[in-house]
Amino acid sequence: MTHAGTVPRELEIALPWGKIAAQEWKTPESKRQILMLHGWQDNSNTFKKLVPLLPSEWHMVAIDFPGHGLSSHRMQGLPYHGPDFVIDVKAAVNHLGWKNYSIIGHSMGAGIAQSVASCFPDEVQSLVCIDMIKPISAKADTSLQTLRRGVVAHLGYDPSKDRTYGRDEAVDRYFEATAYTLTRESVAVLLERGLKEVSPGQFKYTRDRRLQFVSLYPAHSAGQIKLPVYWMFCPSSHPCFVSRPNNTST
Repeated sequence: MTHAGTVPRELEIALPWGKIAAQEWKTPESKRQILMLHGWQDNSNTFKKLVPLLPSEWHMVAIDFPGHGLSSHRMQGLPYHGPDFVIDVKAAVNHLGWKNYSIIGHSMGAGIAQSVASCFPDEVQSLVCIDMIKPISAKADTSLQTLRRGVVAHLGYDPSKDRTYGRDEAVDRYFEATAYTLTRESVAVLLERGLKEVSPGQFKYTRDRRLQFVSLYPAHSAGQIKLPVYWMFCPSSHPCFVSRPNNTST
């Protein structure tokens, strides 16, 4: 049996600075706990088309990272740091009361999943990493220039200048920004949680534009992972490549 036909339940995880929004798929048969982490500037609808294909025995929760989807933005003046997302994930897990769980992560979410697994090896049973081998790290010879760019961008940000768009224009802009690596249908699915109407016929993206600024801190190493990890790469014009823990591939 799969989760085909299972309607997700909206969750809100309250934190001191705001909320983390999430979607939960659960049936009476669901036992194994699976946390799903989306990629940079995406949202939990990343997994909307995947979940119906997965076993009904899986209890799945997909979060919107802060600044993404329906989750709160960080307070004004505060940047987004990769390590901070680890705190957000752990807060979500604590809220759910999970002690042992697996993580499916896409892109940035896979990198964060690796950091979570490194920090909490007694909790995370296994990882599935889609389109990410390891967290992105900074080069030593360019780190100061990168830090400077990030500081200048954050100090120059004025949220009042964020534009509004008609729905069709917002979809077109998002579609073009992906360099056509997504289908228009996939873009529409993401924008179900990625757009909000701020006046009749006018929309803003729900993601925080500060996410586009250079991170002020490089990611932590994921070298302490001690559990099965599966990496999946799916170029648009080629079959998927899966790397298994025993170093064989199919």
